[in-house]
Amino acid sequence: MDENATPEKPAKKRIKATEPPQEPEKQFEEALRELEQLAAQMERGDLTLDQAVASYERGIGLSRLCKKKLDEAEGKIQQISREAGLTDFLPEGTDE
Repeated sequence: MDENATPEKPAKKRIKATEPPQEPEKQFEEALRELEQLAAQMERGDLTLDQAVASYERGIGLSRLCKKKLDEAEGKIQQISREAGLTDFLPEGTDE
C-alpha cells in the first residue's frame, strides 16, 4: 500500500508500462516483397543516411523472418518425407 495514502488521499494506482503492440508476423511472400522494395530504394540512392540506416535495419529483420519461414517449411517437408518413407526427397545427410 502507498505510505502516503490517507482517507482523504487514496493511494495512487500504478500503471504498468506496456510494450508497444507488435505488428502481426508477415507471410513469407509479403516480407520478401517488402525486402525487395527496400533494396530497390537503397539501390536508387535517393534515401537520406538516416532513412538508409533504418531501411537496412528493417531489411535485416525481414531477411531473418524470411529465413525463419524457409527453415520452418524445410523442416515440415523433411518431417512429411520421413513419415512417408520418401528418403529420396530428404537433403543429403538427413536420411535415417
